[in-house]
Amino acid sequence: MDLVSKVFDERGFVEKIGGMIPGFGGYFNRNKRRDADKLLRDYIARQVDEQRGRLASLTVQLTSTPGGLKHLELAERATMKMQVFMDKMRTASYGYAGWFDAVKVDEQDLEAIYNYDTSLLEGVGRVANEVTALENAVATGEGIPIILNNLIRETDDLNRAFAKRQDLILATH
Repeated sequence: MDLVSKVFDERGFVEKIGGMIPGFGGYFNRNKRRDADKLLRDYIARQVDEQRGRLASLTVQLTSTPGGLKHLELAERATMKMQVFMDKMRTASYGYAGWFDAVKVDEQDLEAIYNYDTSLLEGVGRVANEVTALENAVATGEGIPIILNNLIRETDDLNRAFAKRQDLILATH
């Protein structure tokens, strides 16, 4: 789903009139891209939160299986890394600074940031695949530490990718 198009299509009367004033339309376009960026980041955070919830259920299952307690440290580390990522996504810069802020991001840069955020969805998919693999491993009792380490690695990758997003914002100036 292209959130930028959806947000642009839902413009109100005042925004449409403002679009007729030279220079004013660009301001609205930046705000709409900002809104789309926020919607996308919230969606990504919810997807990771869903995986964190699945992992929490699996962690409870591990505590009730023979030998499962030895995997709790890895499971908790993966949970914490997911939480850090979700917090960053929910509180991140919109990719647009207001008129009077020191850092300005133009519309083209906003498009690049939005596209970068979209690419984060691929990483979320890899995290979901690892959680699914962990469900299977918990059911069989085999390969749990390997999969938990893979999950930690994928979550670390997400956190690194998000840090690069911030670098992209700063590099545009």
